[in-house]
Amino acid sequence: MLGDVAVSPADWKVISNLAKKGVKANRIIKDLKGKIAGLLRKVTGLEKSLEQYQGKSITDTMKYYQALQRAPRRIAEVIADIMQKSPEKHDQKQTKQRNKAHSVPERDR
Repeated sequence: MLGDVAVSPADWKVISNLAKKGVKANRIIKDLKGKIAGLLRKVTGLEKSLEQYQGKSITDTMKYYQALQRAPRRIAEVIADIMQKSPEKHDQKQTKQRNKAHSVPERDR
């Protein structure tokens, strides 16, 4: 096909070095692709964990940090108190009952 090809020793050395670099590059590319896949899985996991915060405004977070700066001990106490109790159930009936219980009757206004 190519017939007799003469390659000088210097050229052969260059070709050999390029071939070695190609093998190393392929290994590096494979490793990097694996790392990218792992990072994409992490990003997907983070996106899923952030879904619970969807619809919550950043101002809520800012208010928390402002309160934390003003009264860190009180915020820590409130959080500790909340975490000791069982979670509240978000039920519309309970919310209506609470609103009803806290409202002032018309005759008393």
